[in-house]
Amino acid sequence: AREPFGARAVVYAMLLHESGPHQKTQLKRLRHHADTLVYNTTLQIKPLIKPLDPSVRLPLIDMVVPALRELSTTQYRAFEENIRALIAADDGLDLFEWVLQRVVMHHVRPGFHRIDPPKTRHRSLKSLANQCALLLSGLAFIGNDDRSCANHAFTQGTGPLSKAGLAIRPIRVKSLAVIDGALDDLSEATPRLKRIVLEACAACIVADKNVTTREAEMLRGISDSLGCPMPPLLPGQSLT
Repeated sequence: AREPFGARAVVYAMLLHESGPHQKTQLKRLRHHADTLVYNTTLQIKPLIKPLDPSVRLPLIDMVVPALRELSTTQYRAFEENIRALIAADDGLDLFEWVLQRVVMHHVRPGFHRIDPPKTRHRSLKSLANQCALLLSGLAFIGNDDRSCANHAFTQGTGPLSKAGLAIRPIRVKSLAVIDGALDDLSEATPRLKRIVLEACAACIVADKNVTTREAEMLRGISDSLGCPMPPLLPGQSLT
């Protein structure tokens, strides 16, 4: 994970399906579009990656980031295109794939593409009420299958945003495109508002005194999207 060839292989292996036609499509893509050494390394470490506990996926992504920054521009562009192709192999986007893309786009991509910082367009929570409601609804439902528990988590999250007058929305993690749109708008808020929104997200997650892996992964994607440090919440962490 700490050198460029291996780092790419680690990411590819994490994105591979367990088996079946989708994995065949993914491997065909890598065979034709990835460096041969990277492709062979991906095959070698695939059996080691899949049994890993989901809670170690975020730390593993963080381990590969410095090595990915050492890629040449040509190598990075091929890597980015391969990531997109691997994710698109099943015509879907799951939470981990979404988070991985967000982390790479925030921490690695700026070294290879000119990315202008977002303009500050929002200076009040009132103008972002809809976006905040969508974000907190997504977090509430990803951590709670029961509607009443989701409602409780959402209510706890709205504490820091009490002046915005938010109502929970019936969305699920599959509605990541909706979350993306909300984050794009929130990225144009002032730094102070971004911190308040992230505080609200953390409050939503810890409402049940437990941090699930999926909650931690989504919070990481949100934090990187807003350009804010992630609150110190870890997968499996129990809060009393």
